[in-house]
Amino acid sequence: MIEQNKQTQACNLPTVAQGDTLPYTRVFERYWQSKEKVVTIKHLIKFPIKQAMICLAVTSWILLSNLPSDSLQMKFCTIVMLLSLLFGAIFSSRGNPSFLRLHEITFFPTHLQYTTKTKKKSTQAKVFYRDITDVKITKRYFHLFSDKIQFLSSISRPKLLQNRLYIPQPKDDKILHSIRLFLEDICLVKNIDVVSLS
Repeated sequence: MIEQNKQTQACNLPTVAQGDTLPYTRVFERYWQSKEKVVTIKHLIKFPIKQAMICLAVTSWILLSNLPSDSLQMKFCTIVMLLSLLFGAIFSSRGNPSFLRLHEITFFPTHLQYTTKTKKKSTQAKVFYRDITDVKITKRYFHLFSDKIQFLSSISRPKLLQNRLYIPQPKDDKILHSIRLFLEDICLVKNIDVVSLS
């Protein structure tokens, strides 16, 4: 009876083989089978021009007090200070300039596709789950580490440093939590895969 119980337990143990996409597909189905598979993240990038203009005006004002009154530097600092105050006032009333960048993560059973879009350019990167080595979460980004990142169409590449993608975090905490858990489970499957081979 003990031998029979051992055989039953051995049959129930999961097996993971290198190159087999089945474990990754199972993780995908657990997280994304009944959910929207495209996550759109709006990333508004603002330029702090108002603050820079005010800082420049204050710096010019400080320099004015130490310069001789008839010098060329005095005239230059006066012009810089007046222009900085003028543009600082304009940006204070209208707000700092900004542009919107859309990020989309599309989840497939074997890979994810990351797309960035602005008005002028678009970039697509494809990462197979079997190539993902690690994921780190910071305050604003997912740092996705991969053995290989395949760029499908690119006018300009997204942030890429030593096979790493920086993906902005979605504002919705529920979606953020799902993506984080999914990517951590993908890394766990990869680690089990490596351990089973050694």
